[in-house]
Amino acid sequence: MAVAKEELHRLVDQITHPADLEIAYEALRAVVESDRDQSWFWTEYWQTGEREKDQRPGFGLRVCTPSVL
Repeated sequence: MAVAKEELHRLVDQITHPADLEIAYEALRAVVESDRDQSWFWTEYWQTGEREKDQRPGFGLRVCTPSVL
């Protein structure tokens, strides 16, 4: 489920219980840390390549043949 930053802030602002706020903080921290490791994937340059690749005829199709023992 994708959530826009503004919506995420709105949801966090509605949390009133300290324990729930701590859980939300830990979840967001994990997302931010993994985002740093994979931020290159979301650059415009890389996404342009992903879109071009996805439009290639037959991309992702594999021909499977039975193994010969």
